[in-house]
Amino acid sequence: MLVEKELARFSSRQDTVLTIGVFDGVHLGHKLLISELLKQARERKLLATVVTFRQHPEDLLSGGKKLPFITDIKTRTRLLHEEGVDNVVPLSFTTQLAHLDAPVFIGLLQKYLKMRGLVIGTDFALGRDRQGDIATLQRLGREMDFSVTVVPPLTVNGEVVSSTAIRKALADGDMKKFRELTG
Repeated sequence: MLVEKELARFSSRQDTVLTIGVFDGVHLGHKLLISELLKQARERKLLATVVTFRQHPEDLLSGGKKLPFITDIKTRTRLLHEEGVDNVVPLSFTTQLAHLDAPVFIGLLQKYLKMRGLVIGTDFALGRDRQGDIATLQRLGREMDFSVTVVPPLTVNGEVVSSTAIRKALADGDMKKFRELTG
């Protein structure tokens, strides 16, 4: 299984707290999530780890419609390290990964990355059919012994900061809004 091979390459010797997402552009909303990740890592003496994807999940899930990236994987990795993250784990988002059940994927994260905590946004879900929603992850956390912290979205001028909003600002040529959302 490719995901297991990729995780094995980044196998951790130390327990981690992690977050998962595309992190395209590493914008202000991402930075808020990462600041909570770093805070927990420091408090708990764990490694701060980001699991990201080489391809945008929507490319696969939307039937091949390519979503333009704001930043490529190399730039994202550099920006995440500049924020203070200890490890960045890029995974290939494949059909196989998309079809993993949430408990199976969580088990792989625990096995290879020694995940002891998960920091996520309010709209986060993982696993086949997004079955790993917040309630499910909190239940799995109790069963599998990891913490789950949910970070509320960041808003700027009444708008939720997101990669989608940033792509729209770029497409509209609204550089003021782009700067406001990316910091």
